[in-house]
Amino acid sequence: IKGDVKAKAVIVGGIVVGNILAQESVKLLSNSAVLGDVISRKVQVEDKATFHGHCISIKDEEQFLKTSDAYLQSKAIKEKVVLS
Repeated sequence: IKGDVKAKAVIVGGIVVGNILAQESVKLLSNSAVLGDVISRKVQVEDKATFHGHCISIKDEEQFLKTSDAYLQSKAIKEKVVLS
């Protein structure tokens, strides 16, 4: 996948070039690769998985929503400045 992924839960068994936002969970299987940020309440990475990016994983739902919203807002502002 080339692009961002947004879902309740995500299991990656291939390659994702983009960010993953999953409110419940993200699981990276051993043959997977993610080049982007992962934001979820639960993140599981199997041996030999490749991950290059930032990770935000907070179990508490309220704190997760606050933190992920702030991070995404910050990232959007930075991208807008770079594109200008």
